[in-house]
Amino acid sequence: EVLAKCNDRTRLVFVCSPNNPTGNEFGWDEVEALADGCSALIVVDEAYAEFGDGSVCSRAVDKENVVVVRTFSKAFGLAGLRFGYLVANEGLASGLSEVVPYTVGSVVARFVERLLDRRDVVDGWIRRVKEEREKLIKELRPIGGLRVFDSKANFVTFRPNVDTDRVYKGILERGVVVKNLGRLPVIGHCLRVTVGLPHMNDEFLNVLRHVLNENTRIL
Repeated sequence: EVLAKCNDRTRLVFVCSPNNPTGNEFGWDEVEALADGCSALIVVDEAYAEFGDGSVCSRAVDKENVVVVRTFSKAFGLAGLRFGYLVANEGLASGLSEVVPYTVGSVVARFVERLLDRRDVVDGWIRRVKEEREKLIKELRPIGGLRVFDSKANFVTFRPNVDTDRVYKGILERGVVVKNLGRLPVIGHCLRVTVGLPHMNDEFLNVLRHVLNENTRIL
């Protein structure tokens, strides 16, 4: 579908994988099909890749029109550092380095080095998030009146079959914060919840069930 919309005027195709806000993941076969079928620059945003099943970084270096961008803002919890990097073949990376205006300060670089020395701690946290995500999806699916989307990120998106705005308001009034995706194409009328600690997820599920029951009685 994306390839069908590409033409000789297309300069860039942006692929978010795992996608925000749907949570679905794109594999290398799909990225390669875009790269081979379109002359545009293919940018793969892997901000949530640590929560998924893999990365296309190792394959991207074989293509002349694929760039993968990564960040320490999500799985590493370092949004305030504004630290990220890109992966591409040598020629493309060299060209981009001349136009990308950002540099990394010595303090930030040192902090990242120290963090990578303790990568085992980060990996342990990522495993726990993924485990809780699967538990959350498993608990959401049997709840009547919901469409639950599979996710490879650190959040889960779902669509109530009753008024989304009313469900959203009811959840907020009970002290739980979720994201209302509003009227976005395809994914509109959905809510997105971030995977939290076990007791947070349990509280969310209890609140959601209560709000859905209330709205079902109203209908």
